[in-house]
Amino acid sequence: MIFKPYLHQRKALRFISDREASMLMSGTGMGDTVVALSVAVELMYERFVTDRILIVASSRSIQGKWKKELEKWDHLNLLKAGYIRGSDAERRRILKEGAGIYFITHESLGWLVKEDSFLFTYVIVDDFHLYRNPDTKRFKRIKRIRDNLNFFLALSSLSSLDHPEDLWGQLYLLDGGKRLEERRAGFYDRYFFTKKYKYDGYERIVREPKEGALQRIRERISDICFVDDPSLKLASVLNRYCNVYTKMEGPEYSKYRLLDKGIFSVGMSSEEIEKESRTIKRMQAANGIIYDKNKDVHVLHTHKVDEIKRILQSTMNERVLIAYWFRHEKEVLCRLIPQLSVLEIYDDVNKWRKGELKTALISAATESAVFLKRIETDVLIWFSLPWSVSAYERLNNCVMKKGGTTVYHLLTEKTVDEELILNIENNRARLAALGGA
Repeated sequence: MIFKPYLHQRKALRFISDREASMLMSGTGMGDTVVALSVAVELMYERFVTDRILIVASSRSIQGKWKKELEKWDHLNLLKAGYIRGSDAERRRILKEGAGIYFITHESLGWLVKEDSFLFTYVIVDDFHLYRNPDTKRFKRIKRIRDNLNFFLALSSLSSLDHPEDLWGQLYLLDGGKRLEERRAGFYDRYFFTKKYKYDGYERIVREPKEGALQRIRERISDICFVDDPSLKLASVLNRYCNVYTKMEGPEYSKYRLLDKGIFSVGMSSEEIEKESRTIKRMQAANGIIYDKNKDVHVLHTHKVDEIKRILQSTMNERVLIAYWFRHEKEVLCRLIPQLSVLEIYDDVNKWRKGELKTALISAATESAVFLKRIETDVLIWFSLPWSVSAYERLNNCVMKKGGTTVYHLLTEKTVDEELILNIENNRARLAALGGA
C-alpha cells in the first residue's frame, strides 16, 4: 500500500527530521509507528547517514504493530529487520546479519548495553513513558548510551503520564536537563507546590502545579517534543462521563472501616493487614470483591454488580465493555453476570470487532489494552478504578468511538473510590493544559 501521510503525520515527519533528538507524543491510533519507520527510511536511504537503526519496544508490539506496519506500506519494503533475541550467541549472530533496523525489547536492552561495544548511534524507543523514573535500571541504560547517540527518537503520549511531573525523566534523557532543570528536585521546586501528609500510616507527597506552570513547561519543551494527542480534547468533548454512586449497608461499611485499622473481618474470623496493603484492600472492599491472605475470594457486597445489571438493561441495543483492575474480580463478575464474554486474546478482539460479542469484560491492569489498540464501544463501565491515571486513559483511548463513548464510573460512597475519581479528574485537566487542549 502506498503511504499517503495525513497532515499531522507530515508535520511530525518534518519535526523529527529536523532534530537530532525529539519526542513524538501522539494519541492512540495516530500512526506514530509508520512515522518512525518512515524517518528510518529517510535516514538510511535518502540521507545515507547510517546503515543501522535500533528500535526498542515491547515484545508484543514488535511482533504486532511494528511488524504489521513494515508489511503494510510499500516504502518500508527497503527495510530489512532483525530481532535481537535468544541466547547470547544467537543475539550476536543476529547483530552480524547486516539488517537495516534491529528490534530489541526494553528488558534485553540491558544485555546490549553491557556488550563490549554498543554499535548503534541511531536509536528509536517506543513506550518512552517507561523511562520516566530515574531510579530504574532501564532509565540508567538509556542514560549510559545517550551521549554517544547521533539521533534519538522517543515515542510516547501525554495520556501515558500518571502526573505532569513524570515528564522530567523523559526530558532529561532527551536533553540532559537543559529545558526542565538538571535535577529532579529543581524541577519540582520551580513548577510545583509540594504537600506532605500522613495516609495509612505512611507519609505521602502530592504535587500541585503552580499557576501557569503547565503552560511554561509546554513552552519549554515545544522545540523538542511534538505533541499531537487529540484524544485528551476529543474525550472531553465527545465522551459522556457519568459517576454512578452506590452505598454500603451498615455492617458492610463497618468491615470497610476496620480495614483502616489493619483488620480484615470475614465471617467469624479476622486477619491482620500490613500497612502497605491497606489501600489495596480498601479498593477491593469498595468494589465488593476481596481476597484474604490465603487468596480465597470473598464477596462483601454486590452493589456495583447491581448497577452494572441496571445499565445493561438500559443499553439493550448498545455494545458494552466492563473494565476491571484486580485479577480476582474477573471470575466473580463472570459468575454474577453470565452473559459476559472476556477480551483476553486476539481471537476475542477479532470477534468484538466483527460484532459477534455484545457485552464483554476487559482488564486495564495489563498490556492487553495496548495490543487491543482500537476496539470501539458504545458504553464503557469502570467497575474498579485504578490509581494509575495512565492505565485509565490508555483504555479509554483504546475504546473511544468516533462519535463518542458513554463512560460510567461506579463509585462507592465514603470510600477510596472518591479519592480515585478525584485523582483522575484533576489529572485529566492538567494533561489537557499541558498539551494545549
